[in-house]
Formats: sequence, structure tokens, C-alpha cells
Amino acid sequence: MDLIEMLSHAQGGDAVKNLSRQFGLDESQAQSAIEQLAPVIAAGIRRNTQDDQGLAGLVSALQRGNHDRYYEDATTVASSDTIADGNGILGHIFGSKQVSRDVATHAADTTGIGSGILKQMLPIIASILMGSLSKQTRQPGLQDIIGDVLGGALGGQDKATSPGGGVLGKVLDGILGGAANTDRPSADQPAARQPSAKDVFGDLLSDRSGGTAADDLLESVLRHTRQ
Repeated sequence: MDLIEMLSHAQGGDAVKNLSRQFGLDESQAQSAIEQLAPVIAAGIRRNTQDDQGLAGLVSALQRGNHDRYYEDATTVASSDTIADGNGILGHIFGSKQVSRDVATHAADTTGIGSGILKQMLPIIASILMGSLSKQTRQPGLQDIIGDVLGGALGGQDKATSPGGGVLGKVLDGILGGAANTDRPSADQPAARQPSAKDVFGDLLSDRSGGTAADDLLESVLRHTRQ
């Protein structure tokens, strides 16, 4: 399941409808806003989890915060807590309110929705996205990966990247959509690289239809902001 699919299942499958109602949009406009904004938010999270410390910070936030409610509860779309938490997420991953404004402006050019409305939607979509990640990381088997991430950050052995570490094999089919084989390779077959915990979280944050474009857009906005 890719990023947009995950968000479309939020709030009992009514997230798009709830956002459209909250901001006076039709559902096709709300869907377009999600498709433009969510991948850039995910790109920001990916950018901040490239090292072990950042990845451990994400895992800790997912464990610590009550993000599930944003994914499950339709009433949170209009909640001040959702906006406050979402702005906190955006501030952490973007580092500047100007970046959020620039992202909204770019999305306005693409969607035809006013940048002011998109700027208001950004923190809500960020909160729902974190709720979606929180739900995903509670799947059976992923708790082992979370332990590996935190253990690695604290100086322990990361079983997800160590030789023979088969913890990912139990969950890769559902997360990455591939057939995971954790058996030992034969003598004439080279050992395949075991995907790391970063691979798994990177995939959860990936919109397979345009993740690279979102990464490029964010980098462009960040360079412009620094000038």
C-alpha cells in the first residue's frame, strides 16, 4: 500500500470527504490537495530520517504520541490539537514556516486551490500521515523492527542489517510488496542484501507514483528559503 492509498483509508475511508467538507472543497479537489501535499510531507520526513538518530527520533515519536486518533477519528479534522501537532511536525521536518508557505504556493499552481486553504490543510494532512505511520508500525512483526532501530541507535546490534537477520522476512510481503526469502543462500548463490529498517520506513513514506518528484520539489524549496 503506497502513501496515497494509506491516507485514502484514513478515518474509515472518509478522510477525503472530511477534508472536503472542512475546507469547502469538492472531493476531487480534496483528493488533488492530498496528492500534492502528502508526498512533500513524506519527503520531509524521509530527509530527516537519513541517519540513525533521525530514524530513532521518528520511531520514538510514533511510539510516544497518540497519533492513531488522527487516522481513526473523523472529528479530529476540525480539532485545534490536530493543527497544533501538525504544525509541530511541519516545523520539525521543514524547519521554517516559509517552506510550508512555498509548498502550499506550488500546490496551488498545480491544483487551482488557493494557497491559503492549502496552507491550512498542510498540518491536518501531516497529522493524518503520522497517524497512518503509527498504525502501520503496529503491524505484527514491525515491533521487532522498531526494537532494532532503537537498539541500533543506543549502540546495540541492528538485527535488520546483520548477517542472517531474518526479522524483516516475516513482514516484507505486506510492507514492500515483494517475496521475502530469509533462507540462507546456497554455496553458488551470493547472499542478497537484507533490507534495513531504513528501507522499510522509507517504503512506508514513499508515494510510488512520484516520490522522487516530491523530494526534488522539497530540495528546491529549501534551497530557495536559504537564499
